[in-house]
Amino acid sequence: MARRILRREASSPFCRSCVPAAYSVAVHIRSATVADAPRLIELWAAAGLKFRPEDVPADLAAVLARDPDLVLVAEDAAGLTTAVLGTFDGRRGWVNRLATRTSTMIT
Repeated sequence: MARRILRREASSPFCRSCVPAAYSVAVHIRSATVADAPRLIELWAAAGLKFRPEDVPADLAAVLARDPDLVLVAEDAAGLTTAVLGTFDGRRGWVNRLATRTSTMIT
């Protein structure tokens, strides 16, 4: 998957009132790798998701072997900001884990 850079600016037509005028950050979205497991564990734990940390490396490797583009991470200059883990059973797609670093949320 190619790297993408997203910028959210005050002129965004999607949410003019919720984006502070000075807010502008580059975010890189990419497919996850097994090397991301420790950072995913940290992000998911901080978000309060229920999971078994000891199972993450093996589970992540299995999902990536089957569907490598169903696990995406977003990074900014400070590190991992968002992650989503999806699965597909041949008929239905599922979002199993979605988390965002709280310091990147706009309130």
